Amino acid sequence: MAKEQLDTLLTKRSYIIATTKVPKETYELGSGYTLRAIRYRFPGEIFNESLFKSNILSMALSEGHNESWDLYNDLVVFHSFISSEPRLGNTMISYPESPTYIFAERASQVLVNDSTLDFLPDNDSGNSAIDFERYPVVIGMNAELQPHTVYVNYANAFWTFNRLKADSKKNKKLYGQIQLWEFARNFASIHRIYTNEYMPTSFNIAILDSLLRWPKKCKQVYDCPKCGGEGLKHYVESWSVHFLNHYGKQFHKHLNDRSKTFHHAAYLDFFEEWDRIGALVDLDQVKKDFDRLEQLMFGAEDLEQMARVRLLTTFLRMCQPND
Repeated sequence: MAKEQLDTLLTKRSYIIATTKVPKETYELGSGYTLRAIRYRFPGEIFNESLFKSNILSMALSEGHNESWDLYNDLVVFHSFISSEPRLGNTMISYPESPTYIFAERASQVLVNDSTLDFLPDNDSGNSAIDFERYPVVIGMNAELQPHTVYVNYANAFWTFNRLKADSKKNKKLYGQIQLWEFARNFASIHRIYTNEYMPTSFNIAILDSLLRWPKKCKQVYDCPKCGGEGLKHYVESWSVHFLNHYGKQFHKHLNDRSKTFHHAAYLDFFEEWDRIGALVDLDQVKKDFDRLEQLMFGAEDLEQMARVRLLTTFLRMCQPND
């Protein structure tokens, strides 16, 4: 090997990406970046709590030029988002969190020399290797738990996402909403000290709220004899009523939890609450509190999936899916 080739090999670097799908051959992402399947041994502490750690694969994003760190961050969120899958009620269909996002947050090093990586030969990446020109995105599940899947060109979809933040005000908003959804989805896995169960719910309510238009304003203005306010305007319905009428009245308590969290720093640790309930003597109170906790958790999942479907369908319309 010529010295120039050796020097290039020793100085080239790639970002490691944890994933459940890898390209079956070297994939040209565009702008000089590539994605390649690799064989990588993840540090045990990163996925030691995941039920799905045996299914986690890896791929490498070539470093590229100076803006590659920002591009890597966008790729983590994008890949995590379009690889997410739905959950129906208490039936777990997918990862409850994203291995892509968790690894990027927890790993002490994500950018490594190519000389330390074990790149897999093209078309030799196993059954989980797919054609990224037709990347499967599962939007939802029907009553028989059959997936509704569309296929997108991975590179085109990624650059669509990457450009959102520099686009119109509406597209910047979508970029922020997707970023926040991924953060909320992985909140409990990346925060080991502060694990407030109210936070993901509050973030997803914020996302769904941002997708709504404000309630209609009443044409009538009034003067308040009590406080002396004059020419006061008001809406035909309150924000909470407007939200519940649109998304479902079953989320009433979740709206209250969101308000308590953002305005009064409310806190709930699931395991501490579980232990507290288990120690109660009054069986009627035990059942009441367990039912409340169950409703809180299942409602939180419903809010998460509701936000996911709305963001995903909006984004996919911009990507012009192949099917």
